[in-house]
Amino acid sequence: MGGASDQRFAISPLVKRDCLFDPIRRGKVTLKRSSDDLFAPFDGLDLDEETLSHPTRFPSSWCGVGGQD
Repeated sequence: MGGASDQRFAISPLVKRDCLFDPIRRGKVTLKRSSDDLFAPFDGLDLDEETLSHPTRFPSSWCGVGGQD
């Protein structure tokens, strides 16, 4: 990522899931593959079950996915 060889970046499974929900639901294989490629350089965060099941709602508009917020 642009000369940041000593830095690591991470993404949570919640963000990844929210961004992939619409492409998977609509069967948009190309968009899902592009999203997977975008997430590939990032480390995954190891979140426990309590964190993953927390009732926090992420607006789908953060990922450019339509829907009500």
